[in-house]
Parts: sequence; structure tokens; C-alpha cells
Amino acid sequence: MMTRKVPNIEQMSQIECGLCCCLSILHFYKSKETLLDLRRDIEKGRDGYSIGDLKQLLNKRNFDTGSYQVKDVNKISELPLPLIAFWDNQHYVVIYKVKKNKVYIMDPSKGYINYEFKEFSKHFSNIVLLSFPNENYQSLKSQFPSPWIRVFSSFSKVKGRLILTLLFSIISYLIILSVPVMTSKFINSALGNTFSFQTSFLILFSLLCLYLISILVRSMGILFSNIFFSRDIESFTFKHLLKLPYSFFELRAKGDILYRISSLSGFRELFTNQVVGGVVDIGTILSVVIYMFLSSKTLSIIALILSLINFLFLFSTRKIMYDTVNRELQEQSLIYSVETEALNTISSIKISGLEDEIYENWSKYLKNVLTKYKKRSIVHILYNSATNVFQLFAPIIILIFGLDNVLNGKILLGEVVAFQTMASILFSLEISIFNAYTQYILAAGYLNRVNDIWLENEENVENGLKKCSLEGRIDIKDLSFSYSKDSAPVIENLNLTIESGQRIALVGQSGSGKSTLLKILLGLYKIDTGKVLFDGININQIDKKILSQNLGVVPQDSFLLNRSILDNITLKHEVTSQKIEEVCKAVQIYDEIMAMPMKFNTIISEMGSNISGGQRQRIALARALINNPSIVILDEATSALDTINEERITKYIKSQGCTKIIVSHRLSTIKDADIIFVMKGGKIVESGNHKYLMALGGEYYSLYTKRK
Repeated sequence: MMTRKVPNIEQMSQIECGLCCCLSILHFYKSKETLLDLRRDIEKGRDGYSIGDLKQLLNKRNFDTGSYQVKDVNKISELPLPLIAFWDNQHYVVIYKVKKNKVYIMDPSKGYINYEFKEFSKHFSNIVLLSFPNENYQSLKSQFPSPWIRVFSSFSKVKGRLILTLLFSIISYLIILSVPVMTSKFINSALGNTFSFQTSFLILFSLLCLYLISILVRSMGILFSNIFFSRDIESFTFKHLLKLPYSFFELRAKGDILYRISSLSGFRELFTNQVVGGVVDIGTILSVVIYMFLSSKTLSIIALILSLINFLFLFSTRKIMYDTVNRELQEQSLIYSVETEALNTISSIKISGLEDEIYENWSKYLKNVLTKYKKRSIVHILYNSATNVFQLFAPIIILIFGLDNVLNGKILLGEVVAFQTMASILFSLEISIFNAYTQYILAAGYLNRVNDIWLENEENVENGLKKCSLEGRIDIKDLSFSYSKDSAPVIENLNLTIESGQRIALVGQSGSGKSTLLKILLGLYKIDTGKVLFDGININQIDKKILSQNLGVVPQDSFLLNRSILDNITLKHEVTSQKIEEVCKAVQIYDEIMAMPMKFNTIISEMGSNISGGQRQRIALARALINNPSIVILDEATSALDTINEERITKYIKSQGCTKIIVSHRLSTIKDADIIFVMKGGKIVESGNHKYLMALGGEYYSLYTKRK
């Protein structure tokens, strides 16, 4: 069975292939909704979407749906298309055409692909989702603004410069148009023996100077507009990105986010250089056509017929050119993510000896990139060849007809030469405008990638108390949390109290909810129900920055900046040298820093790769303790330290009188905690000190004896 091609919807995060397939189906039936509309309608956090979730999403939009098991791939051709198919047991694609022995799909991660039945069966997971709009279906519009609003808002700030640029663009084009007119006058005056060399040269030199000035002003106008646009839009994007909730980054590959940000520079070049120039080209074409009809209606009709043929060719290639460019961009985004991941985990790759495996995996992505590059280049070569042939020979056709009119006395020779030049300009501008349109489509593709960032809501980090010095008491009451409103809770009805100055430990098997609970205490996750109170103040009523100032945190993966050791410890805050020395000695890193040639000015490489794991942890500990926090949270913070250093650091932290929350698999670290909370399945199942819990013989006893 065949149907028309469904729209290609590129997935913005790794779990959204199902949403993209639903959106492709909706767009197939003329809906104008966006991915963000669907995201807000059904949230799944980091868990992904089931077939049932996709059915629910489409049912809300008045689609009749049904999921079926298809064991024989040959039966696919008998099903109504388009349909959503489960793929590789972890992915969704849209099947939109089955022809002969090939199945044509839209893959949100790769674009349009076709497979032979044999190859298709290797990926097809034997489940399909059929969907059809019922009589109540109505196409919906997006509830979110177009990204172009943000772009035009940015450009409106330099509208004076843009108007000046357009003005001088018009002047430069008027000079270009005046050249064939002058050529006509020069030829006709020479044939009539009225030609003046001095006058002609003076006119030509004046136009040359004016043209030089106009293109210089135009180019400088575009340059400064580009600079302002970059400063405005890229600053806004990165600042907005930093204010997005933590969950946004959990669902997206770092490389993909970086690729989206870098695509802004591509958008800038395309839009200001191509699209803005295309606006001027349209006005120039109108001027050329008017001049041509005033010169010769017969030749004008011939020129317009040739122009129409050219336009039909350009229009017919529009879709394939856009598709090839978009597919190449998708593959580039994927390989960029692979490269970023490899660089971020290079130490693990080296330790595990995985260089060859990583290279082979990267080579597959490179092969896909080069394949898409080859297809795109072939299409562009054919396109450019055809347009070059047209631009070369179409004016000659005009010249032949024009010379025939000269022989018949209908037009002067100079006017024919001028007309031929004008026709060449017309054909060139037509191609230029179409190229500008193509670049606009490409720029829109770049913009849609960035729009995924723009449309996300920022955290309300500055709402709440602006001044707050916490003592360290924490109360958690009836706390429940899930990664989205439609997913199962990972913490359920949790209650605990931590007194100021207490040293408590959280233990439990992997997946018990320890890290999630810490992230809630740090304000990274918003709670669904219940309360988290610091000194009786709801966490939602405390300014996020103020909360951060009262917390000292050492996460499992301690981040270090590509700056000096001093900057990594103080984070540019005002701290006395005595305090820095005290803390660094307390965490047993001072002597090692002073032994370095540049001491505290030693630059740490990206991710701290030029120092040891123990040094990274101790610098992170120094940073956590430098501002005298009222609450210290340590998540496997001493896992890379020897027992002696750990005991010394633990002794110093105890002396500070702050509340301490510790997660550790090292028994000596948690054994002397005032209270140990044992978590299982998102709940506190046991609590007490080490001696009590061991005597209880329950979950803690089991964990302790296994680790021991």
C-alpha cells in the first residue's frame, strides 16, 4: 500500500521518538501543533513513552487507535498507512509507504529511510499502532509562539542599520541596472557618430565610485548587524539555557545541545546574508521586468517564458534539496554527540581499552554523514549544473531573437545588447531569490533546533526569601515524587526529620531513591506532593541562590572548571587567604597544591583530567566547605580517598557543627552516623543508629553484611 510522504519530525531528545511519530501523523492530517504542545499534554520524564501513552495522546485529539501484533512482515503491505511501528524494541518509526519489496519509513533520529523486507524484519519489533481521525477531529494550532518572533525582535533593535543596509543595497542594484542602459546609449551613439569618450568615461568613473561606496556601506551594515544579532540572540540563548530546569538536561545528549547552540551561527550567516539580500532581489526583478517591457514586449514575453521554465525547474527541486540538507544536519548532530561523549569519557575508554570499539562505532556514524553529504552534494551539483547551463545559454537565445528584430528594424542594436544584459540579470536574480528561499528553509531548520531550548520554561530561581541564614534543621513531610505526572512515583509518602548539627546517612541499594532525594533537597527536582522544610521554611519559598549559599555539596561526579585551583575552590567569591588555607589543610590538599609550580594559580584542565581522582574530590570538598555552609551533603564524596585522609576530613567536618547528610558505600563512613535512614523502593524502611539497625536484623543488616 502507498500513501503520500509523512512530514519528517526530528526528535529533540532521546526518549521522544514516540512523540515525534505522533506529531508526524498529526501533521499528515494538517495539524499545526508542535512537539512542545505534545510534551505539555503528556509528560513522561526520563522514562520514555509506551504504545499506551501514544494511543492516549492521539485519542485526546479525536483519533481512533488500535495496537496490533504483526508477526509476518509481508502483512505490513495490507495495513492502512501511515502507521507507527515499534523498532529495535526501544524506538518508534512511521511507516508511510510499502512498494514492491521495500518499506519506506520516517525515523525521528535519521529521517527518511527505505529497507528491503529482509533488512526491515531485523529491526521491526512486530507491534504497530494504527490511527485514524474520526468525525470529531479538528486540526489544532500550536499554543506556543513562532521562533521567528524572537528573531525579528532581535533584528528590530538594529532596524536603523538594516534600513541603511537595504537602502545602499538598492543603490548598488540601481547602478547595476544602469550599466546595460549606458551600454545601449554608448553603442547607439557610436553607431550615430555622436559618441564622446571623455563624457562616457567620466560617467562610468562616477558610477564606479558610487558603486564601490554603496557595496562597502552595505557590507559593513550586514557585518555589524551580524555582530549585534550574535551578541543579542546567542547571549539570550545561553543565559536562558543555564536557567532551564535540571530535567531538561537529563533528557538530552550534551553533544546535541551544543550542536543546537552552534547552529545559531549558521542561522545568522544564512539569514542576514541570503534572506535579507533576497528581499532586495525581489524589488530589483520588478524594476528589470518593467524596463524590459518598455524596451520590447516581444523579447520580454520570450524572456518571461524562459524565466517560467527556470522557475518550474527550481520549484521542482525545492523538496529534494531541503530533504537532503536536513538529513545531513541530522547525521551531523548524531556524530557530534558521539564525539562529545567520547571526549567526556576518554579516561574510561583508555582504562577499558575501548579505543577500537569507539572508533568503529564512530566510523558508522561518519559513514552515514558522508553518505548524506554525498547525496546532498550530488543533488546540488546537478542543480548548479542545470542553472549554470541556463544562465549561459538563455541570454544567447534572447540575443538571437533580438538580432532578428534589429534586422527587421524593430529595435536598435544597443537596446538589444542592453536587453540581453537585463535578461541575464533577471535569470540570475531569479536563481538568487530561489537560493535565498532555500537558505530560508535551511535557516528555519536551524531555528527549530534552537527553539527547543527557547520554548522551555525557566526555573523560578529568584522567587522566595532573599536573605536567609539556615541553622540546618530539615523536615520532610509526606513527600512523593515522580519524574513526570504520568510516570510511577520513585519516592512515595516519605517522612523524616534531621535536627540541626546531626550527622545522618542514607543507605540503600541502587535505585532505592537516595540520589533522587538528594536532588530534591538541592532544589534540582520539584516535588509533586508533600513538603520539604529548612528551619520550618518551605523549600519553594527560599530563593534558589540563597539555598545554594547555605548548602555545601559534593556530588558523585565532582565537576571542576577549566580555571585555576583557587577559582575552583572559591568560585570567584570573596574569601580570605586564611580561610582558604584552613579549609585546604583540613581536606588534606594544601601541601599538594603548594608543591605545584603555580600553586593555587595552577590551571585545572577540562573536567580535572590533569589531577588525580583523590585531588579532584578534595578540591570539591574544599569548595563545599569554604563558605561555612549550615548543611553539608556528601554523595560518595570520599570514595577516592584513603582511610587516613577520610578520617581527618570527617573529623574536621564534625567540628564545624553543621548538618551532614552522607551517602556512601564505605561502611566506615556511615557507621558512626547519628541516624542511618535505610531506603528501599522510594521509602524509608528502617532508621536508627548502626548498633540498633544491626540488632534489628533487617534491610540494613543485609546490606552491611554483604558489603563487609
